Parts: sequence; structure tokens; C-alpha cells
Amino acid sequence: MHKIQINLLQCRTGLPKNQDLLDASPLFEGVRGIVIAGSILLACLLGATGVYSYYSSQKDDSYISRSWNSFVTFARLDALNHFTESFSKTLRGESDRINILLIGIGGDGHEGPDLADTIMLASINPKGKNAALFSVPRDLTVPMEKYGIRKINNANAFGEQEQEGWGAEFTRLILEKTFDIPIHYYIRIDFHGFEQLIDSLGGITVDVENRFTDYKYPTLDKKYQVLSFAAGEQTMDGETALKFVRSRHSIMNNEGSDFARGKRQQKVLVAIKEKMASSDVLLNPGKVSDIMAILKDTVTTNISSWEFARFISLSKNLDFGSMKTVSFDDSPDGLLVSSIGVDGAYILQPRDGTFQEVRARISTALADTPEETNSKHVSESPIASIKNGTLIEGLAARTATILQESGFTIDYVGNAENRDADKTLLFDFTDGAKNESLKYLKTVFPTAVISYADREQFQALPSSDFLIIVGADRSR
Repeated sequence: MHKIQINLLQCRTGLPKNQDLLDASPLFEGVRGIVIAGSILLACLLGATGVYSYYSSQKDDSYISRSWNSFVTFARLDALNHFTESFSKTLRGESDRINILLIGIGGDGHEGPDLADTIMLASINPKGKNAALFSVPRDLTVPMEKYGIRKINNANAFGEQEQEGWGAEFTRLILEKTFDIPIHYYIRIDFHGFEQLIDSLGGITVDVENRFTDYKYPTLDKKYQVLSFAAGEQTMDGETALKFVRSRHSIMNNEGSDFARGKRQQKVLVAIKEKMASSDVLLNPGKVSDIMAILKDTVTTNISSWEFARFISLSKNLDFGSMKTVSFDDSPDGLLVSSIGVDGAYILQPRDGTFQEVRARISTALADTPEETNSKHVSESPIASIKNGTLIEGLAARTATILQESGFTIDYVGNAENRDADKTLLFDFTDGAKNESLKYLKTVFPTAVISYADREQFQALPSSDFLIIVGADRSR
């Protein structure tokens, strides 16, 4: 097991208990925040990059220079050879795509502490400077050597039973075989570390897009509590932020969907990154030391010191704002089907019974990047709102996912005032200013009725370039 001790620009890792086996199985686990774990890793990479860039740009200022020198001494950044090495070597998969497994677990004090609460697969294309994020349902059943067909969230626990620190690697091996793609790295973080990190930052500021209430948020005593979040900007401590990104049972404003949950996690990720790159953190060596200690105790990864430095270098060129997100679910258009297992538990299975469709979906998503498809609309940074004009459950959410994967930012997802639309209605608020985006939307909605309108006519759409009211023609 590698315990990561991030000294900002330098990383120290301990030796795994089974060095040969770990070296033979590259894996990236842990920063899932776009769910919980993902949020932390990306925040660490972007935050550390921000620290380095900030001090580099201020090197001529005497006060900043002295602060930087003190910071270097305190954080033990004397071994910058890690950066030298990171420029002369490349990461696994860097010539094509770097695939990273992201795992979030409850950890000590939670029921089933080693069961994976969140599993995501991140894929980075260094040449295309873009990234994709796949959400893997924890109830998905997959073949596991020695254990039969089991839920994927059990893999980490099974691995830990075999050898401490082996859970993430065992999960990586299973998903690598199931999805038939190489998975090079892993990062895993527990809930306690997530909360501690945010508290050490003094909280984060998050703009809650939609108000919602969750009446079934689980508590540590195996009961439920009611969560409510009002819309608008608010400061969250670690406990509140964890609840905000984990909530999954609200029926308000579609906030119980995986799509909405992922969007909330993205907001928290950005908030963590911004706070870590603020002067309150950068010029406070004690606070930085606290953050590094938290990560050391709560993050497990197989990323070495020079590889971490290389990730920081690459992250400066990646466009995380256009990250594609893909979810696998049991919706009418989804690739999974839900059922009840022999033990009475809820499970998800591939609808084709072979994972071929899932593998094809992953392959298509990884190939269908903005650069590779010459999608001109992406450069216009289009923003769209989606409303369901039918009574078909989930139609707006599925449509939003498709547009988000193609480079659109989704501003709003919900139901239309009238639910009897036969044809899709497409409103253009840009007066033709984003023509490439409109052209793309016409290919997605070939039978839509197009209108040019003023966004002030519509409520709750302050930033949208387009409004799509999805009609019954979309489901045919």
C-alpha cells in the first residue's frame, strides 16, 4: 500500500507490502469528488499547481519572495529533483490516454468502512487536453476471481481482507478486465479525510443551484435524517459539504439523479480548488502543513513522487471545464437493467449480459472528444437548459447528459410547465451569435421547432444560450 505524503511539489510514498504485485498492476484511485474522492485529487493537483504558479509569478516581489523561501523550508521542498524527473519521463498511458480509478470509501466509523461508496473512472487525453469521467454504479455486478458474481462496491473490501492496502488494486484489476481497457493509476480517500480537508481550509463557498430536501440521508446509527439546502451561495464546512455531495434521495428539481449529484460534486471540486489556491492558504505554512498531514493519513494511491509532479505539470494544460461525464444506469435508454439478487439485494446488470455494450460506450466516449470530432461548437462554450415537455420520466435528464458529454454546460434540468409537447421546442437566446452550437443542436434534435427568443421571458435561466423543451419525438 502506498500512503501518499504530499509535500506540495514533492511526494513521498511508502513501500507496498507486495511490491512486485503492485508494480505489475498500475492503478490510480481516490480522487473521485466529481464524486467525493475525485474532487480531492483534482483539487490537490490544481491547488498545488496554483501554488507553484502563484509563487513563480510573484518571485520578484520581496515580501512574497521571503514568504516563499519560508514556505519552501517549512514544506521541505528541497528535493525539486522530482520535477526534473517528471520532465524527462512520461506517465503510464501518456502517449494515448491516462486512465485513473477513483474510489471513495466510508472509512473508520462508518458501516461497511471498506465498501466503496463512490467509484469513478477518469480518462485524461494529454494531447487533446481534455478529460472524461465515467460513473460506475456501486450496485453493478461483475465477475470477481474467487468470489463469483458480486457487486463492484465489494471489491475494495475483499482486497483489504486478502491484504491490507490491496483493495484499490484488486478493484482496478477487476474493472480493467470488465471494461477491457488499461487502468494505470488509482487514488482512494475516505469520508473523514474529505471533511477534514474542507474544515482545514476554513470551509468552502458553494453556489447551490437548486433548493432540495432529502428525507432519507443515512446516519451513522443506521437511521435517516432530513437534509435541506436552500438555493444560493453559502459557506459549507466539511460535514455539510459531504452531505451535499452524497445526497441521492431528493425528489425535488431532479436533485436525486446521478446527473444532479455529479454536478454538485463538480461545484464542490471547484470550490476546494479555489480555496486551496487562495492567499489565505498559500501564505499560511501551518495550514498547508495541516492539509498535507490530512492527505497523508486518508489518501491511498500508487502514484509516485515524480508522477505526481508530472500530473501537476499536465494539469496546467487540461480543460477541466469541458470534462465529459458518462453515467451507466437502468433508464429506458441505459445499458443496465435492475433486479433483485439471490440474497434479496438490489443489483444492476448489463442488459446484454456480456458488457459488450458498456465497453462500446466507453470506447465511443473516449474517441468522441471535441478535438477528434472537430466539434466547432465547443469553442463557443454553449450553455443550455433542458425541460421535459412530456410525462416520460427522466427524458430531460438523459437529454442533458448527452449534451453535456458533447461539450455543453447544462444550466438547468427540470419539467416544463406543460407536459404534452409532441415536438421538441428549441429556443435560441443568442440571436445567432453561437451559430455552430445551434447547428449541432439541429443534428441532435432534427425534428425540433426552432424559435429565437429573449431569455428574460423565461425564469431560472440566467445564463442559458439555449432552452430545449424536449417533446415526445425525442423518445421515438
